Amino acid sequence: MAGVRHLHPLLAGLALALALGYTVPVTGAPAVPVAPEPIVITTFDVTQPAAPTSVAPRATGSVTVRVFRSESGAETVTATGPGRLSTSGWHYSFLTLWGHLPARWNPCATIRWKVNFLGNRVTTELPRLTAAFAAMSRATGIRFVYAGRAAAAVGRTTPGADIVVWFTTRRQGAAMYGAHASANLLGVGGHTDWPLGSTGGGPLVPQRGDVAFVATKIPALTARERMNLYLHELGHVMNLGHVLDASQVMNPMTSTRSPGTFGVGDRNGLALLGRVQGCVAVPIRPSRPTFTLTDDALAISVPRVSSPSGPVTYTLRDAVLRNVIRTSSTPIFTIALSVLLSHPALRDASFQVVAQNWVGPSAGASRTFEVDAVDLVALPTITATGTRISVGAASLRICGTSVPTTEGLTITGSITVTVYQGTVPTGTTFALRGPGSAMALSGFHDVRYHLSGSLSYRVRGTGSQTVDYTGVVLTAT
Repeated sequence: MAGVRHLHPLLAGLALALALGYTVPVTGAPAVPVAPEPIVITTFDVTQPAAPTSVAPRATGSVTVRVFRSESGAETVTATGPGRLSTSGWHYSFLTLWGHLPARWNPCATIRWKVNFLGNRVTTELPRLTAAFAAMSRATGIRFVYAGRAAAAVGRTTPGADIVVWFTTRRQGAAMYGAHASANLLGVGGHTDWPLGSTGGGPLVPQRGDVAFVATKIPALTARERMNLYLHELGHVMNLGHVLDASQVMNPMTSTRSPGTFGVGDRNGLALLGRVQGCVAVPIRPSRPTFTLTDDALAISVPRVSSPSGPVTYTLRDAVLRNVIRTSSTPIFTIALSVLLSHPALRDASFQVVAQNWVGPSAGASRTFEVDAVDLVALPTITATGTRISVGAASLRICGTSVPTTEGLTITGSITVTVYQGTVPTGTTFALRGPGSAMALSGFHDVRYHLSGSLSYRVRGTGSQTVDYTGVVLTAT
């Protein structure tokens, strides 16, 4: 709110209401919120220190903002300033915070604004209002586009506009945000925040801004006062709060001594809300995953997604149960076939890739990998080489692809191996129990292996197959 004209600074605070309907006493006591949902608001009273004398001009620095939260008492947060801070007049504050980050519009999006003069004879203010938006654009790097006249009543949603400016009555303007309808009220302004991210846990991003000016007061203001008023309320829309520094537009008093242009503190605060801080957008939604089957694993991948808001991490999860399977800095995941085929009840697996940056997650569409189409194509082979005998892997067909593996294959029984040297038994016997079994001998030559017994092979979901190896003789090569 661009507050009261020509009041002593010590008295002005008694008659001021914060932009979103919060009264801030001079004592700095926490205010009680009256704004309706879905506005997400952090109430505050700010007294910011002057810049330390040890900081060189235009040096990097920070400003400590004392924040009062109505639900949790007082706390202190530190808002880091932009890369180049001035050492004088750097006072600024924010209306709403997400943790230690101020809520801010996505500076990479175009913000459309409309105006409704409601029949008041102040239509000549449109060029000055347009100039105020242009000044805000220069300070933030955000593109504002005039989208024409609004037809909606005060405070109502206006199609095709992100910000709406009304020139209305004192009571209508005050009612829009629950502010006190003081006789000295000139205007109110603010924004409605929504958390980004599918879980609602992302940063607060204004989705709508509203400004109301008391039309009957405008003609009595000087050109400088009008511009100061417009910049002040637009500052609230952008998430700037009040400051006590009279050299800043965000001081709540508008008078002939008002600057009429953004001060250093205003610009520093707007820099923290503008384009130099980067876009505020979740990553582009990932594509459906693709599957590539190898000998012992399933590769799941999506193309890399673009993100205007910094690095992206990728999470693979079960699209049905939402269980996180793995997180990676690249959109390629490998899942061992043992994971897919070791669960008898599993018929298929539905995978989804989620891309996430600091703003929030963007979930891609899921795709199902069917794991129940498993057929036994070829039985394991038993080979004898030198003094070593081993059982190889069975060949399974999974989703039309043949892979040598034992995953998904149940084997029972055993083979007894009697070792002969030529035609003479050596007295050495041992058992093989299926693929992966092996035995290496030493001190023998002209080795032959006499087999007896059987193995039963059963693939999940199909019948069993028994092979009798009795009488088989293998000669080592």
